[in-house]
Amino acid sequence: MAVLSVGCALIIAGNLFLNPLNPVAATIVPRFGEPFPPTFGIDWAPLPDTQSLQTLISVIPQNAIVAAPLPVYSLVADDPYAYPLIHFNSPPLYNDSLLPDNESARVQYVLLPYNMPAIYMPVALSNTLYDRSLFGVRGCVASSPVGGVELFQRGYSGTPEVFGPTAPLCPNYFAGGAGLTPAKYASTVVNASSPAGVMVVTKPCHGIQPIWTGPGISLPAGDYSVHLVVAGYNATSAVCATKNVSATRQLIRLNLTGEEGGKGTQTLHLWNLTQGQVCSLGCGNFTFGNWTFDLTTSYTDLSLSGELLVAEYVIELAYILILPSDS
Repeated sequence: MAVLSVGCALIIAGNLFLNPLNPVAATIVPRFGEPFPPTFGIDWAPLPDTQSLQTLISVIPQNAIVAAPLPVYSLVADDPYAYPLIHFNSPPLYNDSLLPDNESARVQYVLLPYNMPAIYMPVALSNTLYDRSLFGVRGCVASSPVGGVELFQRGYSGTPEVFGPTAPLCPNYFAGGAGLTPAKYASTVVNASSPAGVMVVTKPCHGIQPIWTGPGISLPAGDYSVHLVVAGYNATSAVCATKNVSATRQLIRLNLTGEEGGKGTQTLHLWNLTQGQVCSLGCGNFTFGNWTFDLTTSYTDLSLSGELLVAEYVIELAYILILPSDS
């Protein structure tokens, strides 16, 4: 019994010695403040032009479920529920995201650099992020040490807020029923395989035909990028499906138009997509087209319309993205 008492005394004495009641360490102030502060208080003072980016990040509530790829993941890394989205460019292209598929439906915020291809994201996330009924662009910063950055928020349907003085607008996504209007021989259908949750689909065998019009927005002078997410396939069961379309044959014509002052509608740019480009990931799979354009003056009623050039093909448009070019 005496041995046990001595042992207990030694354990208590050791704990008091190693963990004093008034430890010196308790007076040290952590460099980054309290754990997981609501403002994600990473010390960015040495970097230039970051105040706008910090303000954008402060929109995210404490303990929200956030997903972000590198390098912007570092901005939210001190959130306990932040998941990095990691991708590798060298073949084979694959994702090593730490966001489980079953968590994608619970993500509240997604922080993305401008021009990040949806193919770099987990399928479960990319299939819902651009669905306007699920996510909206909460805000953006056009210029920062990591380039342009946008913040998606689940359930947000308001106008995106621009943080910082260098951009007139945030990236905006347009889909069937959300800025884009199907043409006579096309319709908007709900489809879970579309990254937008909906898609504009054409009917075959109606010759050269318009596919969609819109969005009819106003843009100030500046440099812009436009992204198109589209799929296409030969309607082999249709009565007009008699031609063997080559990979080099032009399949879709894109027409960027706008109105400058009182000069009426003007054609600003024309782009063509071939069958090989639309089917670069296999016919019927969504592929991504990217172009840039510049406006020397402001335009109203700016639209990117599509025209089907091969009657035996079916075209499925998921969405169009128009965003300021990264500065």
